[in-house]
Amino acid sequence: MKGQLELLINNMGKSYRDLVKLELVEKHTLRESQYEDSDSLEIETIPGLELVFDPIAQRLESIYIRLRNHTNQNLPTYLNPLPIPLNLFQQRKDSYKYVGIPLSMTEADKTMGLPASDQFQLNTDLHPAALMNLQYDDDEKLNLIAISLFDASA
Repeated sequence: MKGQLELLINNMGKSYRDLVKLELVEKHTLRESQYEDSDSLEIETIPGLELVFDPIAQRLESIYIRLRNHTNQNLPTYLNPLPIPLNLFQQRKDSYKYVGIPLSMTEADKTMGLPASDQFQLNTDLHPAALMNLQYDDDEKLNLIAISLFDASA
């Protein structure tokens, strides 16, 4: 049986209203982004999980899954089971082992506060048109999984 996170990933691109009907999100939980440079809408009702919606169409475009905090952060982390193959990634080398060469790679830039990251096409069993960005801490352990639609505006 699929868990809530897997169903959310499978249903990326659907509207907030559709996700409420499917009982994947609660009604009246959509709010404006708290980030200054974003006009997107979001839901953060599950600790460690952020759902990002297009502000006009209100379609689910991105999902951020925080597994660990970067140094000097104390944000909620996602503790529920991850769907396959996301549950296989613990360190950077795991992602290469299980999904191959990334589409793009970025090394950490400590002066800018940017983590190392790798971008892959998401397993099509989870969604046929999505990217997966994996962000790592200095120890190359996985901190964050960001999943977004190929055509996401956010």
